[in-house]
Amino acid sequence: MTETFHLKRGDTSPSIRLSLEPATITLIGAEVTFQMRARGGAQVIDAPAVIESFTGTPTVRYDWQPADTAAAGLFEAEVRVRYANGGIETFPNSGFVLIRIAEDIRAA
Repeated sequence: MTETFHLKRGDTSPSIRLSLEPATITLIGAEVTFQMRARGGAQVIDAPAVIESFTGTPTVRYDWQPADTAAAGLFEAEVRVRYANGGIETFPNSGFVLIRIAEDIRAA
C-alpha cells in the first residue's frame, strides 16, 4: 500500500483515516497507535489513534494536533496495533503511508 496524504503546514483537518488489510482482522479489544517521522528521520508522533471500525474492513483515525503539522516536509507514517492477545502488528505491513505537509503562505 503506497498512498500519500496531503495537507498544509498548520492544518489539523482533515483527520487521516486508514483502512487496515486484510479485512479479516479484528480490532476488538485492541490498542492502536499512529506513528510518524520525517522521511528517514526521527519519530515525531507516537500517539493513540481512534478505532472507527473494529471488524469488516478495520478503519482507524488520527486527529492531528497543531504541533504535528508545524513543519513542512515529507513524512512516513504507520499504525501499530496491539491485539487483545498481546500480539503486535504494524500497518502497512510493507512500506509506509506518505504524508506530505506543504508550505503555506503565512510567515514562518
